[in-house]
Amino acid sequence: MARSGDESSGFWWLPRGPENKVAGSLSFSDEDGIRLTLIGSFGDIEGLNRFEREPLILGIVKGKLLTLHDCAGAGHSITMPGFVSSSYLIGIVYSGVHFENEEEMIFNRLRVQFDYLADWTQISGFETKITRHPNGQILKYGISYVPPDEVEVQMTSAVLAFESDFTAKQDPPLEANMAQTIWIAIRPKENLSFATMDKDFVYPLRNFLTLATGKPNQITGISVCAAQLDEPLEDGKVQQKTNVCRQPLS
Repeated sequence: MARSGDESSGFWWLPRGPENKVAGSLSFSDEDGIRLTLIGSFGDIEGLNRFEREPLILGIVKGKLLTLHDCAGAGHSITMPGFVSSSYLIGIVYSGVHFENEEEMIFNRLRVQFDYLADWTQISGFETKITRHPNGQILKYGISYVPPDEVEVQMTSAVLAFESDFTAKQDPPLEANMAQTIWIAIRPKENLSFATMDKDFVYPLRNFLTLATGKPNQITGISVCAAQLDEPLEDGKVQQKTNVCRQPLS
């Protein structure tokens, strides 16, 4: 998820005009949400007076594909001798994919993570084993990790599952870090748009966790998958995660 103050520079274009690539930066702030600022514009100067909404803007930042969805014109400036800059407010950013039209943007899986999801589930694959000398001195301190079994809940319109990810980092000889993250995976019975999955599943889950934990839960990670984006892995499985960033929730 983007953090306030994040900014990335790249090249941007409209699906209908890939030959007209414009440099610009994508920024995120708590005040403005997600904003694209272009060094130039997608059209001519005469067209700048029309604050048109673009359904999709495509971009590439540091080799990563980005699709900006629901883009509203947010202003422009012209300085002599004809230098133009323009900006858009962005509803949703899809990272890792280019969508050429909105009809492609349907998904068969969504994963979401909340602030206090792990506290509520109490799911953990860690096990600690300590060996001590009779005098109390630690002789061996071992931590092992076995991925916890996936827990599934059958719903009327979807399958909801609790999944875990594991990361490990070593910095010999002084430090080693291991971390587990818990996600809720939603697999609807039919492919849906992100807006529908957000309304029907993510928003109710957020409210439920806020009530269950007694703490306001914000989204800390969210991604979607689509069958048409699947790529084969070396072990024969397929995996495709398209990360999603959107305007902060009120």
